[in-house]
Amino acid sequence: MLCYFASLGHLPVGISTLLQYSAPAFAALAAALFLGEGLTLRTVTALAITLLGISLVVHGQSPASAAATLSGRWELVGILGAILSGAAVTSIRRLRDTEGSVTIFAAFNAGGALVTAAPAWRSWIAPTPHTWLLICGVAAVSIISQLGMTWSLRWLTAAAGGLLMQLTPVGALAIGALAFGETIHPLAWLGAAVTIAGISLGALLARPSREAPAAPAAAPTLADRPGPLH
Repeated sequence: MLCYFASLGHLPVGISTLLQYSAPAFAALAAALFLGEGLTLRTVTALAITLLGISLVVHGQSPASAAATLSGRWELVGILGAILSGAAVTSIRRLRDTEGSVTIFAAFNAGGALVTAAPAWRSWIAPTPHTWLLICGVAAVSIISQLGMTWSLRWLTAAAGGLLMQLTPVGALAIGALAFGETIHPLAWLGAAVTIAGISLGALLARPSREAPAAPAAAPTLADRPGPLH
């Protein structure tokens, strides 16, 4: 997340968001390399469709002049953030085999607090009461969503979990329109539809196939029946 926020300070929001939401591709690759999870053509196809949808959403909502601010350095920072996010999802997937979701969540937060304590102290800006209220609201929603994601990775593959996370920018798009009256570009609507289609495809392909019903037991023959007692 540090890489993501750092890139936000130097890149358009749309570009930073797009780079961050390439993380599921890195999560699927890491899970295939280190956890032995299968990386099938169907999974790659679903990831590619979803990433295409996210790209359309981002470009549809980005200013026309956004590309003019690209330089290369901060794009690499954003990509690094996506790689590390993918690694985090893979590690959570592995830890869920033995640890509870609350334990993992607490460990990640403790590590994050240690990493961000010094920078926050150096550049601390006291929030206003209204800002504190917003911070508490964001924290509450984030805790619920993160715990839910961590809990679900006990039963989902890293690739499937990453696909579902791609609903985040689509949800943000809808909230922005409903709560703040933001105008949604037609290209963003198309991207949202493509994203949902990719996620639906990935969820459908991830469903386990139904096992064939067990064959009925054969009727006993005369040879199987016990003979008369003597």
